[in-house]
Amino acid sequence: MRGMLRWFLPVAVTGFLACADALLVEERPSAELAIEMQSSAASQAKVYFDTGAGFNESESETRSIPADSTDHLLLFPLPAKTVRSIRFDPLEISGVVRIHAITIQKPDSHTRLRDLDLLKVTALNEIQAIGPQSSGLEVKIVDQARDPQLLLPVQRPLRIHHSAADFLSRRNLQTLAFFLLFALASVGLAYWWRGFARVMAGIHGFFDRCAAPWAGSNGIVLDRTAIWFYALCLLAFVLLSLGRFHGSSISIAGASYRGWTDVEHTPLLGSPKKVRSDEWSFQTPTILNQLFRRDPLAVNDTLLGPGKAALLGNVPCWHFTQVFRTQFWAFFVLPADYAFSVYWQCKALLLLTGVFTLLLLLTRSSAVAAVGALWYFFSAYTQWAYSWASLLPEMIGLFGWTITLTCYLTIGRNRLGLTAAAVVCAVCAINFALCIYPPHQLPLVAMGVAITGGWLWSHRASVWSREGRTARLVALLGCWLLVGAVLVWFLLDAKETLLAAAATVYPGQRSSSGGGIAVAQFVSHFFDFWKNEGNFPASQGNICEASGYLWLAPVTLLLARPPKPYRRSTALLVALWLVFAFLLSWMLFPIPAAAARWVMFDRVPPFRCYHALGLVNVAIVAIFIAERRTVREGGRVLKSDWARGLTAALLLIFLFLLMNRQLDHFFSTRALTIMGLYVSLLILFLTQAWRKMFAAFLLVPLILANALINPLDRNLEVITASSLFKAAHGGHNDWRDGKWLIYSPWADQPGLLAATGLDVVDCLKIIPDRPRMAVFDPNGRYNTVINRSSYFFAIPLSSGLPSSFESPSSGNVLWKVNPLDPRLKRIGVDRVAFAYQPPTAEFEGALAPFLEESLPGLQVYHLR
Repeated sequence: MRGMLRWFLPVAVTGFLACADALLVEERPSAELAIEMQSSAASQAKVYFDTGAGFNESESETRSIPADSTDHLLLFPLPAKTVRSIRFDPLEISGVVRIHAITIQKPDSHTRLRDLDLLKVTALNEIQAIGPQSSGLEVKIVDQARDPQLLLPVQRPLRIHHSAADFLSRRNLQTLAFFLLFALASVGLAYWWRGFARVMAGIHGFFDRCAAPWAGSNGIVLDRTAIWFYALCLLAFVLLSLGRFHGSSISIAGASYRGWTDVEHTPLLGSPKKVRSDEWSFQTPTILNQLFRRDPLAVNDTLLGPGKAALLGNVPCWHFTQVFRTQFWAFFVLPADYAFSVYWQCKALLLLTGVFTLLLLLTRSSAVAAVGALWYFFSAYTQWAYSWASLLPEMIGLFGWTITLTCYLTIGRNRLGLTAAAVVCAVCAINFALCIYPPHQLPLVAMGVAITGGWLWSHRASVWSREGRTARLVALLGCWLLVGAVLVWFLLDAKETLLAAAATVYPGQRSSSGGGIAVAQFVSHFFDFWKNEGNFPASQGNICEASGYLWLAPVTLLLARPPKPYRRSTALLVALWLVFAFLLSWMLFPIPAAAARWVMFDRVPPFRCYHALGLVNVAIVAIFIAERRTVREGGRVLKSDWARGLTAALLLIFLFLLMNRQLDHFFSTRALTIMGLYVSLLILFLTQAWRKMFAAFLLVPLILANALINPLDRNLEVITASSLFKAAHGGHNDWRDGKWLIYSPWADQPGLLAATGLDVVDCLKIIPDRPRMAVFDPNGRYNTVINRSSYFFAIPLSSGLPSSFESPSSGNVLWKVNPLDPRLKRIGVDRVAFAYQPPTAEFEGALAPFLEESLPGLQVYHLR
């Protein structure tokens, strides 16, 4: 038996490699649209794929096209769904393009699967003329065009599946070689098991001695398993940081935006996610700008806006509050690539340890807490929301530490432990508060209030115990007085910036009502395994909002709770259910904003509550498992458990069918069948308290499906090795002295350019630069349009037309301004760049080119 167990790990790893191979191949597109073309104007070419929801932005791909006489091959990956029709927007401005070939091909081998007939390409919008030439198809676009469109000939729906050769491609085999190292390590571990077991026994003994002082505690119960969890998290943090690994999608600049950088860079594992644009086009570039700008780590007048907007944008800067922001410490002492890796790995370290510690407090079981922490970490919503600018992973982890240590401060006895807990709790609470994003913070605060209330009630005897009461009171008051003092200091120092943010039309004056999320959307989260960036129900917006958690907490209501001697704190469980009901009600029902104002939830859009509701969900299930495990050890499994579990499974399957009907049968019968069997097994393992089986069946699919939502990447060479970066930090070092105005089709390109250290006027603004923009709006006509946090981007305006502003959507402001407008110099702009060739007749003589040869995809000019 022991021999079988010894070789279980190599066999399991081999099976994991086979699954990983299939998953990695399935994640990549099975085919791509290849368009060979030439353009008279530098711009962006865009393809829309209609898979049943019409032409939409979520199912589109963009590539840059330069202006020259060379043929360029543009590659657009096909969605992993049936494609009904394809729209091609060759340019975003006027010009002439010559299309030489359009084919469907394999991504790696470039094997042609289908040639599209150029003679059957038809004009849809803003096309002046289209006709065959000796070298292909010539398309002339009308003057002043904004949205030229062509319809490609798709005679029958396209659905191309992966072939056997895809699983044996060079790229895939290289990736598997990386995993093979783990397999070899597993085989070595099995072969030298006896020697390894002796080493492990020594480590276990050491960890047991470390945990001994915590034995018998009625608060946090540390044991060998808990210390192993913390040690492994810390080890992974150190190794990944030293290796300069991160999960940013900024490598998309070397794939979809090759016109902006001459560095071809792809992640080691996974692929950059276009939908995470708030990370790769805003948050990461803003952090890099702070490092590479002329005045590194500035706190005043940064990319984020005037004043001390950097303090609201969660970026490193020279300010006293950075003492409490541990995730940013590395930026002050390490090179950029190492510092960014440390910053990124801090997300996982804080999230995993914070959630684990909170669950350990609630369940008093380190094994259950570890499963719960990993469940929460690898859930689809956590991974898709991982890199939001609000620093959601750190925020949740800091919340877990703050609540756990606050509870400990109410019952602790050891003065040294109380002092250490008070200091760490204060640092975590201050760091949490400085994330400054109420829509994410307030749901967590509601959860924290519920847990603290339940804790105080269930431990009221220990709280009011005379033993150590003075020390507890001093530590607790000292902790929160320090938090209050630092936050008051911060509020006074950043008063003007905070008032400016509060006065914005959006989000400062935003007020949200409850509701808007359908029950079917919650039920669809069980099927997140079948969703990806380009495949989700259209009614759910995008993949970030379409993903969620496995909502197993309601299932526990149908299962019997054990007798009183085996129960954890009833007060804590009731508190968790109350906050679960509160958050769920806000998300489901149309509660007026006025009714929610007294708890400030009018500042919380309902879809911003998923992370808190998901954490409550995990906590409730974790408590249930911990109680059930105690019952099983006592041999008192109820006979009614089988019937209750079957009832819960059948009810869930019924809800799956209703959900799929409401979503127009988005999920296949196969998916419904698999998920029905899957949840039935999970419920079986819950009822029988088979903890290891539950953990395996829960975590392995989550890891395989979601671990590479954020890719595994290394270094920042896609930015730092580009020609633009080398120019700005080399022969054109003065580029970082003045301000830049960059004309581009959308707001993401300015962010990528700002990552090199350029001071870009038009990029995302947390605080709108109203003083500078007032120069172009002296009568205040566009005040309400300008006064909002938004992606701020510019498009060129012809001479004789007045500057104007418009907001095409709530988070975007478009600035129409002539590059020759003398007022640009008044606001400090002396350099202008174009993402596409400017109209030659109007601007070429008036603008002085910086370079004899333009950088890739970028025309740089100096204002005369």
